[in-house]
Amino acid sequence: MRARGRNAKPAKDAMNAGCVPACAFTLIESLAVVALLALAVSTLAVGVAPSVGAARLRDARSAVLDADARARVLARQGRVVLLSADEHAVWAHDAADPRETPLVRRPLPEGVAVAIRGAAVGEPLGTLRIDADGRSGDYLLTVLAGDRASETVVAGLTGYAFGPRPVEIGGGP
Repeated sequence: MRARGRNAKPAKDAMNAGCVPACAFTLIESLAVVALLALAVSTLAVGVAPSVGAARLRDARSAVLDADARARVLARQGRVVLLSADEHAVWAHDAADPRETPLVRRPLPEGVAVAIRGAAVGEPLGTLRIDADGRSGDYLLTVLAGDRASETVVAGLTGYAFGPRPVEIGGGP
């Protein structure tokens, strides 16, 4: 007689008495899963890489424009402020004593270069002078990160930024 119900075990017949059911994946099934996962991860990595470069450009641009805005506020308090950038940060110093502790320091993302150039001539300024009224000359902010670049024109009278405009980096012959 057969047991009935939910927990009833099936009766073993004579043919399947020595067989053990397969409980694991085969090697080919496991390799197929690994190959599909590797394909999915590589597709994701290729899709994310360009957005990381664009984010670095945006972060560096924001750091410079933030330092510029803060330097203009400080300059309107009756002092002349000098704004400059190196490979690590953007700095604003009091023109009366530029060796003094910086008034403003904004770090730049790693692997990003920033250039502040005169808007009319395009020559590097090195240091942007912001007068006691919070005004400077117009300048061109160039941000480089790997094979990406952008340019932003900044109005010296107000500090308003026009852009950014992507720039092609020189390629082949």
